[in-house]
Amino acid sequence: MNHGVADVSAQSNHEFVSADEFTAVLENRIALIKKVLDSKRAEYAASGCRMENFNCAADMLGCSRQQALIGMFAKHMVSILDIVKHWDMRQPSVPMIEEKIGDAVNYLVLLESMMKADLRRAAPNTTLRIPAESVT
Repeated sequence: MNHGVADVSAQSNHEFVSADEFTAVLENRIALIKKVLDSKRAEYAASGCRMENFNCAADMLGCSRQQALIGMFAKHMVSILDIVKHWDMRQPSVPMIEEKIGDAVNYLVLLESMMKADLRRAAPNTTLRIPAESVT
Protein backbone atom coordinates (compact mmCIF):
# COMPACT_ATOMS: atom_id res chain seq x y z
CA MET A 1 0.00 0.00 0.00
CA ASN A 2 1.55 3.31 -1.04
CA HIS A 3 -1.07 5.73 0.38
CA GLY A 4 -1.07 7.73 -2.85
CA VAL A 5 2.69 8.25 -2.81
CA ALA A 6 4.55 7.51 -6.02
CA ASP A 7 7.16 4.77 -5.96
CA VAL A 8 10.24 6.94 -6.38
CA SER A 9 12.50 3.91 -6.62
CA ALA A 10 11.09 3.36 -10.10
CA GLN A 11 11.88 6.91 -11.20
CA SER A 12 15.34 6.81 -12.72
CA ASN A 13 15.57 10.59 -13.19
CA HIS A 14 15.66 11.23 -9.43
CA GLU A 15 18.91 11.10 -7.54
CA PHE A 16 18.75 10.57 -3.83
CA VAL A 17 20.52 12.70 -1.28
CA SER A 18 22.96 10.61 0.73
CA ALA A 19 23.01 10.77 4.52
CA ASP A 20 26.40 12.50 4.34
CA GLU A 21 25.12 15.10 1.87
CA PHE A 22 22.06 15.79 4.02
CA THR A 23 24.19 16.12 7.17
CA ALA A 24 26.48 18.57 5.37
CA VAL A 25 23.50 20.69 4.27
CA LEU A 26 22.04 20.60 7.79
CA GLU A 27 25.30 21.56 9.51
CA ASN A 28 25.89 24.34 6.98
CA ARG A 29 22.34 25.65 7.49
CA ILE A 30 22.71 25.71 11.29
CA ALA A 31 25.99 27.62 10.99
CA LEU A 32 24.45 30.07 8.50
CA ILE A 33 21.42 30.67 10.75
CA LYS A 34 23.71 31.67 13.61
CA LYS A 35 25.97 33.80 11.42
CA VAL A 36 23.17 35.67 9.63
CA LEU A 37 20.94 36.25 12.64
CA ASP A 38 23.90 37.56 14.64
CA SER A 39 25.03 39.89 11.86
CA LYS A 40 21.51 41.10 11.06
CA ARG A 41 20.90 41.92 14.72
CA ALA A 42 23.46 44.70 14.52
CA GLU A 43 22.11 45.88 11.17
CA TYR A 44 18.38 45.88 11.95
CA ALA A 45 18.15 46.28 15.71
CA ALA A 46 19.62 49.62 16.69
CA SER A 47 17.98 49.35 20.11
CA GLY A 48 19.30 45.83 20.64
CA CYS A 49 15.84 44.28 20.24
CA ARG A 50 15.77 41.74 17.40
CA MET A 51 12.05 42.34 17.00
CA GLU A 52 12.30 46.14 16.68
CA ASN A 53 11.46 46.30 12.98
CA PHE A 54 8.54 43.89 13.35
CA ASN A 55 7.21 45.95 16.27
CA CYS A 56 7.49 49.14 14.19
CA ALA A 57 5.86 47.50 11.16
CA ALA A 58 3.03 46.19 13.36
CA ASP A 59 2.40 49.69 14.72
CA MET A 60 2.50 51.17 11.23
CA LEU A 61 0.15 48.54 9.76
CA GLY A 62 -2.15 48.22 12.75
CA CYS A 63 -1.56 44.50 13.16
CA SER A 64 0.30 42.14 15.47
CA ARG A 65 4.04 41.79 15.17
CA GLN A 66 3.53 38.16 14.13
CA GLN A 67 1.30 39.32 11.28
CA ALA A 68 3.88 41.94 10.29
CA LEU A 69 6.58 39.26 10.23
CA ILE A 70 4.40 36.95 8.12
CA GLY A 71 3.86 39.77 5.64
CA MET A 72 7.61 40.17 5.26
CA PHE A 73 8.11 36.37 5.21
CA ALA A 74 5.66 36.10 2.30
CA LYS A 75 8.10 38.00 0.08
CA HIS A 76 10.76 35.39 0.73
CA MET A 77 8.37 32.52 0.05
CA VAL A 78 7.27 34.09 -3.24
CA SER A 79 10.93 34.26 -4.26
CA ILE A 80 11.43 30.56 -3.41
CA LEU A 81 8.23 29.60 -5.22
CA ASP A 82 9.47 31.48 -8.29
CA ILE A 83 12.72 29.49 -8.23
CA VAL A 84 10.80 26.21 -7.96
CA LYS A 85 8.30 27.21 -10.64
CA HIS A 86 11.06 28.00 -13.15
CA TRP A 87 13.51 25.26 -12.09
CA ASP A 88 13.44 23.51 -15.49
CA MET A 89 14.21 26.76 -17.33
CA ARG A 90 16.83 28.30 -15.04
CA GLN A 91 18.55 27.05 -11.96
CA PRO A 92 20.01 29.47 -9.42
CA SER A 93 23.51 29.29 -8.02
CA VAL A 94 24.20 27.50 -4.75
CA PRO A 95 24.81 30.83 -2.95
CA MET A 96 21.43 32.11 -4.16
CA ILE A 97 19.68 28.92 -2.99
CA GLU A 98 21.37 29.25 0.40
CA GLU A 99 20.35 32.91 0.66
CA LYS A 100 16.70 32.37 -0.32
CA ILE A 101 16.17 29.27 1.82
CA GLY A 102 18.12 30.90 4.64
CA ASP A 103 15.93 34.00 4.60
CA ALA A 104 12.82 31.85 4.97
CA VAL A 105 14.31 29.69 7.72
CA ASN A 106 15.53 32.74 9.61
CA TYR A 107 12.08 34.34 9.50
CA LEU A 108 10.61 31.14 10.95
CA VAL A 109 13.21 31.17 13.74
CA LEU A 110 12.31 34.78 14.48
CA LEU A 111 8.60 33.91 14.47
CA GLU A 112 9.16 30.99 16.85
CA SER A 113 11.15 33.23 19.18
CA MET A 114 8.47 35.92 19.04
CA MET A 115 5.64 33.48 19.76
CA LYS A 116 7.49 31.86 22.67
CA ALA A 117 8.28 35.26 24.17
CA ASP A 118 4.60 36.18 24.01
CA LEU A 119 3.61 32.88 25.61
CA ARG A 120 6.24 33.33 28.32
CA ARG A 121 4.87 36.79 29.14
CA ALA A 122 1.32 35.40 29.31
CA ALA A 123 2.32 32.41 31.50
CA PRO A 124 5.72 33.08 33.11
CA ASN A 125 6.03 29.65 34.73
CA THR A 126 5.40 27.67 31.55
CA THR A 127 8.20 25.57 30.00
CA LEU A 128 8.51 26.53 26.35
CA ARG A 129 11.32 24.27 25.25
CA ILE A 130 11.20 20.61 24.36
CA PRO A 131 14.59 19.02 24.99
CA ALA A 132 16.17 18.08 21.66
CA GLU A 133 16.78 14.52 22.82
CA SER A 134 13.03 13.96 23.18
CA VAL A 135 12.27 14.98 19.59
CA THR A 136 12.00 12.05 17.21
